[in-house]
Amino acid sequence: MVKLGKDNGKGPLPASKLVPLKRPKEGKGAREAASKAPKGAKASPIKAKEASKKKVDIKASIAKTREFFLSVWQELKKVHWPTRREVLIYTGVVLAAVGLVTLIIWLADSIFSQILRFILKV
Repeated sequence: MVKLGKDNGKGPLPASKLVPLKRPKEGKGAREAASKAPKGAKASPIKAKEASKKKVDIKASIAKTREFFLSVWQELKKVHWPTRREVLIYTGVVLAAVGLVTLIIWLADSIFSQILRFILKV
């Protein structure tokens, strides 16, 4: 991996300014922890559950949810909603395109069916 430095508004950094990140060795810490724990000892399931639980701040959650829906509402106000006339025109265009494609597929199917019948009769 490469750590990117600050841009400072002068454009992209040259490759010489990029610094590779060091990764920790994975096996060393796990081996030390395993050697310190007594054999046959297991962690208590109750303590594991307590450690994994996160305290939830209800007021903060409600505030964040409210803020999210308010921002959604603000974005929906910015949307250009089509008029009834535009919707009818766009619907007509879609239906005409579907009808045209249906006609093309039907004609191709009929032609290939006739060709296949001719080949099989001979």
